[in-house]
Amino acid sequence: MPIQRTYSLPSCTLVVEGIGSEDALSILTNFELQFHDAQAQISGGRHLLVVIFTAVQEYVKELLLQLHDCFPSKAQPSLAANQEPSSRVFLETVAPHQHLLHIQAIAADSSITDPLVVKLGTVQLFDLVEIFDQLGLDPQTLPDLVLPLQIGVLKRQPTSPLPILLGVSGLAIAAGAMLVIMPPLLKRPEPVPVPVAQPVPKVLPPKPPQLVDPKLLQVAGEKLRQRVDQAWQVSISFSEDLSFVVTTDQNGEVLDYQPTAATKKLMSADLDQELPLQALQTAYKSANPGKNLGSVSPTYKFNLTFSPRDGGVLELKPVNLAP
Repeated sequence: MPIQRTYSLPSCTLVVEGIGSEDALSILTNFELQFHDAQAQISGGRHLLVVIFTAVQEYVKELLLQLHDCFPSKAQPSLAANQEPSSRVFLETVAPHQHLLHIQAIAADSSITDPLVVKLGTVQLFDLVEIFDQLGLDPQTLPDLVLPLQIGVLKRQPTSPLPILLGVSGLAIAAGAMLVIMPPLLKRPEPVPVPVAQPVPKVLPPKPPQLVDPKLLQVAGEKLRQRVDQAWQVSISFSEDLSFVVTTDQNGEVLDYQPTAATKKLMSADLDQELPLQALQTAYKSANPGKNLGSVSPTYKFNLTFSPRDGGVLELKPVNLAP
């Protein structure tokens, strides 16, 4: 039967369509990758999706290696090893925190008719990494495409809360840290003549990135899940999944929440009152006057989905990390 899955982040959305059974999508028939800021859309079949995924994965690995070794990006596009001339996709660095995604030769299973170039900032690049990470974490969608990891899914059971399982790939953790603290890529300086008597100042390399402790991330997610689960007591009036990006402190308190692009079209004042996020945020501000999102550290971001199926289901997983 036909099945559709949507993976959404603030700067991009991936929709995959295919055929499967018992809610498992095993055969991909089409995908659409929408970049909101760039007003660009890519669509096609499984072959093009795999090629884009491979190109992004190899490019980000190279960026992380360059950050570790303190070398500047060479900005030289390269063809992924498994790509064919009919589907040439690559990324290149054109400036610090500025990247270009090229689709020069069009795959046979793509609806694109002309070569396409999408301009991405570092935030958009790692949103794209996270979108592919979400796809890989979903065991019900194309399980043979990437190795599935655990994902936090909880049925709504106010009288018997269950622990959450938070899963995130090592690449997404490193990408989140790099997104927050990555310094501008350095260019090699031109040699400057120095007088013999003048000492040459020492140049210290940048400090390596510090990763947020995954255990603290899991604790914040568990506390957020408990707060939302206990506060979500009203009857369900909506019929489609509603997803939000929720910012919390280390105790899982709701500091801020924003609906995804797809959810924003469905939201109303009555629906905001029905869901518990507004009440949780208001309660925190009342108990902590003077505190705001910019004065709290560390903070954590989670993708929280309210689903009407089975009487109410919560789905929770990390979005990125903040220092």
